[in-house]
Amino acid sequence: MFTLTRAQKVWLPLCALFGAYALACAFSAFRSGAFAFHDLGLLNDFFANAVSIGRPFYVTDLDLQHLRIHFTPTLLLLVPFYVAFKSQFLLVALGTIALYVGIGFQLRLFERLVTPLAGDRAPLLCGLATAFFGLNLFTKSVVLSAHIEIFFFLGASALVWCVLDNARWWVTAIVAALTFGIRQDAGFFVFFAMAVVALASPVFAVDRVRARRQAMVLGLLGVTSTVVIVVFVQPRLYGSGYEAARFWAPYGQTWGEIAITMLTSPVRVVNAIAHSGFAALNRSTGFIQWLSPVLALVANLPGILFFTASTDDKRLVMYYNSAFLLPGLFLATSAGFARLLRFSQLDRFKRWRWASAVPTAFLVVMVVISVVQRERTMSNIDFRATASGEAYAPLHRALSEVSARCPTAESVATDFRAFVFLSNTFQHYRLANFAKADLVLLRTDATTDDLEFASADAVRDALRGGFTLLTRAETVEIFVRADRRDRCH
Repeated sequence: MFTLTRAQKVWLPLCALFGAYALACAFSAFRSGAFAFHDLGLLNDFFANAVSIGRPFYVTDLDLQHLRIHFTPTLLLLVPFYVAFKSQFLLVALGTIALYVGIGFQLRLFERLVTPLAGDRAPLLCGLATAFFGLNLFTKSVVLSAHIEIFFFLGASALVWCVLDNARWWVTAIVAALTFGIRQDAGFFVFFAMAVVALASPVFAVDRVRARRQAMVLGLLGVTSTVVIVVFVQPRLYGSGYEAARFWAPYGQTWGEIAITMLTSPVRVVNAIAHSGFAALNRSTGFIQWLSPVLALVANLPGILFFTASTDDKRLVMYYNSAFLLPGLFLATSAGFARLLRFSQLDRFKRWRWASAVPTAFLVVMVVISVVQRERTMSNIDFRATASGEAYAPLHRALSEVSARCPTAESVATDFRAFVFLSNTFQHYRLANFAKADLVLLRTDATTDDLEFASADAVRDALRGGFTLLTRAETVEIFVRADRRDRCH
């Protein structure tokens, strides 16, 4: 019979609590219009299309097979949820749940490491660590990114746990395969996470030899999977793919040129790192991982790709980008904290009564900082559960009227920001592609950037002839295709 440890009785409910709080903050951001077509609407579209028209990964508005951009077969596992739920918030909710389940795997490893060292203090330390990881600046940013990379954190954290916990080989193999399939470059980042595992196995692993061997094999398989997918699978199945190298154009036009330039220009790379999100990322864990310097270095190595990028979102590790680094970083952080515990128990420090309290004090300080800065993220969205959605209330009422008056409508066009409020049952279009839609929802108070037209009048002029006004609902005008007016009452 499965029995919870004293520490698990503390951190498991706390992890669920922080996950629920994150979900509330994410929903608050959603209802207040923080998300838009890029990228929540776009991503939801290729899941919903698997159900509505039998074309998974197809983005209707862009007429694009998204597997050309990112190879994500594992995400087919999300499709059944789109049968049951129609709100586009679904992807955000699933991602938030996945993230905090991943944090649970990290906390289990933290508990294993500190319990022998902390004794009766272990439940307290695990509780503090839950807030430490759960309210981390970059954890919150990944939640509010509303992106698919959040599932990599779960996959990689679960894989780390499988290797260190001596899980059955077939369980580890399934988790590895699913993680490699989250994105074409997932295997590359798994390689570095496994390198951290291999180095940390003497202190974390149930079976050190087996864990190190598995980590090495999985790391090599990860790199191999990335190469095979990028070089062979995507070009053969979908033609030319996503030109990711453009984010490092100052270093070269191909991955080979970029690698050679970086290797031969170390000063340039170091200067780029100094002006990147490297310091903020490591500061978010109090730099404690650097008490295990080798682990910290390896955990940060894949971050060089982000730190040297030419765009701010990658260079500063904003939005979802840190999801690739956090599995290894959190493991290194646990190892660094365990080293601090050991230091505090050395004979040379025992004459100082306060020395044994230093590890606990460190976590308390970090948690206090996290609570004080609880709304701050590495994005343009605040992490709070009280944002108002009143501005979009007329749109929601208009959508209810559409459902009642035009029950057979199959496709709707609306502006860039209102896009995410459309039901997953519709084919979705932005206003730029209104000609393909049955209905058009025009928010007269939307910005020109969201409309992607010069004004609301410009939209009306474009609709004239092909669409007729069905009704006005406060600040929303509903137009129906002229040749389908008889389908609405």
